[in-house]
Amino acid sequence: MPLYLRRRADHYPDDHAAHLFTGDRYVVLCANLVAGNIEPIDSGPSAGVWTWGTTLGGGLTTGGRADSLELGRRKLAEAFRALIARADLAERPDAKAGEPVRDPPSVDEPASWKPVPHDPWWDRDHPVVIHQPKRVVVHSGELLIGVLDEIARAPNAGQWTWALSGTRPNPPGFVWRGQERTLDEARAAHTACWTEWLAWAGLEQKQPTRWRSA
Repeated sequence: MPLYLRRRADHYPDDHAAHLFTGDRYVVLCANLVAGNIEPIDSGPSAGVWTWGTTLGGGLTTGGRADSLELGRRKLAEAFRALIARADLAERPDAKAGEPVRDPPSVDEPASWKPVPHDPWWDRDHPVVIHQPKRVVVHSGELLIGVLDEIARAPNAGQWTWALSGTRPNPPGFVWRGQERTLDEARAAHTACWTEWLAWAGLEQKQPTRWRSA
């Protein structure tokens, strides 16, 4: 499946900064995921040379220069495929280029101030019940994709929080963390979340993920 090249101003139509430049700045898409960027050097001794960069997160990042847009595109594609191979992932053959990214509609702010809802994730007002809480980390190849933590404090001691990592950006409204009653439920929730993100990014798993105690 080819990666898709799109003008940055077309991919971010609401980003005014993207429209200050000419059409020579591009994003490279793997489905909805921005796999990288390509842009020219406009001035100085390297004017006319193109710079490119690609990343999958979690330290899996690389970039370079090329003498033309087409050469930069090929180098970026090769580098991105090398990165996802290190994460035991591959492109989905049926993936299509994602839609342009629009800013969410504005929401009128309420006239009066409202307190932020209580966050049960970091409840420091309750005693520690479990003094050696467990932690589980999840890897896909070299990429850390999740952390699951046992809650140590009452009243939710023994329950588990989970969070997806190494996956920025995420789809709009994407729920990338949560809390479950048991480790098995937290693992299932994380797996479902990871599967949803892979579909959005146009990627598929080539080797099973690895779970281990940390």
